Amino acid sequence: MLEIGGYVGYSAILFGDALRRAGGQKYVSLEMSPKFASVARELVAVAGLDGFVEFLEGPCRQSLKKLQDKPWDIIFLDHAKADYLPDLKLCEALKLIAPGTTVIADDMKQPGNPQYSEYVRSPPKAKRNPTLVYDTVITEGIQPSGPAAYKTKDAIEISRCVDGELK
Repeated sequence: MLEIGGYVGYSAILFGDALRRAGGQKYVSLEMSPKFASVARELVAVAGLDGFVEFLEGPCRQSLKKLQDKPWDIIFLDHAKADYLPDLKLCEALKLIAPGTTVIADDMKQPGNPQYSEYVRSPPKAKRNPTLVYDTVITEGIQPSGPAAYKTKDAIEISRCVDGELK
């Protein structure tokens, strides 16, 4: 599983633990900030996941290029929302996505990302180039953290690549 936007490791710990218990091979998290990556590594070690969860520090696009030509089963987008679509397209170009890959985009209601949603829901002809086809659903929920007054509705968008070939 590949995570884009590791912050301090919360998702890496939850997903990493579940992935390891399910027999997964590795969890890779990309984090721009060396400070946040350092905190995340410490928390991952406390959770007993060091050696299974790996953090790559630096600009996302540079880190993605180090991973090219190997499709991932799951990609979790939880970084700068404005970068979701350009980074998804880069993942496609680098062949990190293939039929069978599931892309999960967080925070799709608050703040939301209409351009990303439109792209993953569009047929190849509407995208003006040959591309991958996604089957997409939105799952809504409540963010459980913070005081009750701050609990807000949010959503994740789950897109499974079902067909296509990049040319």
